[in-house]
Amino acid sequence: VGHLAYVAAGCADAAVLHDVHVWDFAAGLAMLHAAGGVMRYLDDGADVDVTDYLGGQDALRPMLAGHRETVARLAALISLRSG
Repeated sequence: VGHLAYVAAGCADAAVLHDVHVWDFAAGLAMLHAAGGVMRYLDDGADVDVTDYLGGQDALRPMLAGHRETVARLAALISLRSG
């Protein structure tokens, strides 16, 4: 939650999350959305939907959070490695 709260408050430009539980990011995602930010998967650019994780499964895919323009710029610079 802390990383996303910093982004939502404008104290950090972006945050990368990976292999987290829904309780690790749900509240932060709400703050981020309220501030006009987005959180997208790095592998396909789709928006993260917290309801996908309400069954208790972990969010294993890497996610990038920030303001829309920042996420687009950073995602273009990040390449994922398999393995």
